[in-house]
Parts: sequence; C-alpha cells; structure tokens
Amino acid sequence: MILIFGKNPDNQWELGLLGNNAGSFSKIFDFESITKGDFDWADVNGDGTLDVFMTGEDPNDETRTIANLYLNYSDQVGAEEGDDHCEFDCDTENSTFAYFGGAFGGAEYNEGLYIVPTGAEDWAGYANDNFSLYPLSFPEGGVIDFIAGVPSGGQVELYFKFERLPFDAEGNGGDDTEPSFVTESVTVSGEGSYQVSIPAQDENNTYSSYLMYITTRDEALKIADINASSPIVSVISSTTLIISSGCPKS
Repeated sequence: MILIFGKNPDNQWELGLLGNNAGSFSKIFDFESITKGDFDWADVNGDGTLDVFMTGEDPNDETRTIANLYLNYSDQVGAEEGDDHCEFDCDTENSTFAYFGGAFGGAEYNEGLYIVPTGAEDWAGYANDNFSLYPLSFPEGGVIDFIAGVPSGGQVELYFKFERLPFDAEGNGGDDTEPSFVTESVTVSGEGSYQVSIPAQDENNTYSSYLMYITTRDEALKIADINASSPIVSVISSTTLIISSGCPKS
C-alpha cells in the first residue's frame, strides 16, 4: 500500500491510500486531509496489520487541529478520529474497543468530539454501547489505553467507572450498580497515547456497565482506541479512549 498526499487537478487537498492489485495501483481509501502534520504506522489493535495515526492542521482552517487514528482491517483502512474502529461493513458487534456513544445528563457527542457543557448535570457522562465487551472482570487489575487530544490546545480531565449493572436498565436502581469502582483521573493535553490503571477487584465481581466521565466543562475532547485489559487475559475481543458515530466512506 502507498500513502499519497497533495493537491489534485481541482486544487483540492487529498490524502489517500493506494492498494496494489497485481502491480496496478488504485485508491482504496480517502483520509481526512491534513497539512503541517505527521503520521506513523503501528499495529495498534494487535491484529497483525499496520494501522495509521495522523496529526496535523485542517487545510481549510489553520486554527483546527486534527488527530485521527485509522484501524486497518482485512487490508482495508477502517474507523477514523473517534469512530468505532469497525470494518467497512460496520461490524460493531465484533468490535473490541469501547464505544461511548451513550451520552447522558446533558453530555454531548458530535462529529467525533466529546464535550460536557456548563449547565449539564453533575452526573453527566458517557456509557459504553459496545455490549459485546461484557461482562468485564479485573482480578489482577489492568489498564485502559487510549489515544486522545484536545483540539483547542487546552486540557481535559476524565476518569472511568465500572458498575455491576447499568443504572435504570430494565428497572435497575442504584443498589443494582454495586459493586462499582472508579479509576484515577487522567489529564489529556497534547495529542498522544494515555493510560490509566485499573485497580485489582474481587475475582467474583463482574461489570456490565462501563462509563466515561469528563470533569472539565466546555472543552472538546477527541478520544480513540479505548482498550481495557487485564495483565492475564484481554477483556476486549474493538476508543478511542475510540468512540464512534459510524464507518468512514471509501
């Protein structure tokens, strides 16, 4: 595969991927264009294929910073900037990443950005909608790895919470969420990789509610590849921190 970047005959910026079909190259995917940026290849999700992370400026708006992670599935490039890392057929059921699309309490998610505005409830946050991850357990503790950035250049503080069952799901009340626990807070500033520890939990405890809380108000956050794993067995099988609103179009 070959990555190409530049202006097309219509004087529009293009950033695309060419696939090699028996010596004949053709475009198989269009990335969001960037300028004054950089990219790097790595097997982020451990599936044996190279994924690509890109950062830079929006060619049409120099005040807008772009940080996109694209996962490579079956020699294709999949989900971008906070999307659900699904394949081109949007097979989210088999995704191994958390998808925090369940905004509640006045929290907002729009076009790959998470933001909790002033006026939202104190308990505003985001629920993981990738139910294939459940149940989770952490008898030996673990970590949450994610890629994140703050487009404005500021800082955003967040943490995660795990509950036995989700509140008010099928009539569940507060007692049904216990046992529960929260992680330490992590501050996202520059674009890059972040990690937060998961403290060891009783081996008999399982968790079917996975929540993300952003405590910084009125500051947009991009987050991707949210991968919670234990030291022994990975609890995932798809944010970042990847979040999703749908698959990219080829």
